[in-house]
Amino acid sequence: GNTVQFQSLRNLCGTCRWGLTGTPPTRDLVQISTLAQLFQIGKLPHQFDDEELAVGMAQEFLDHFARQNTSGEVLPVRLREHIVDVHHTPEERVIYLQALHDLGIDGGGG
Repeated sequence: GNTVQFQSLRNLCGTCRWGLTGTPPTRDLVQISTLAQLFQIGKLPHQFDDEELAVGMAQEFLDHFARQNTSGEVLPVRLREHIVDVHHTPEERVIYLQALHDLGIDGGGG
């Protein structure tokens, strides 16, 4: 919460704010409080002030402002595997083999 990036995001102005994250930082009350500050919701109380109040407000914040994109109405996306043979030009093959060499990977498989 004390980084230049955090301060830059916090100082953005707008009537609405939203964020997209694969996994929001919700490990502990400090992370949830930082998230609330980022969205200018205010500071949540510290757990050492009143742990029950802090946990309750953190949960209320998450319930109101965070959502999980899962639904029983949406069917899961089917996964289909496609194997595509790629034939490099001699020049592309040299570049590919050099990249493998630089990474310490043996590319002698043909």
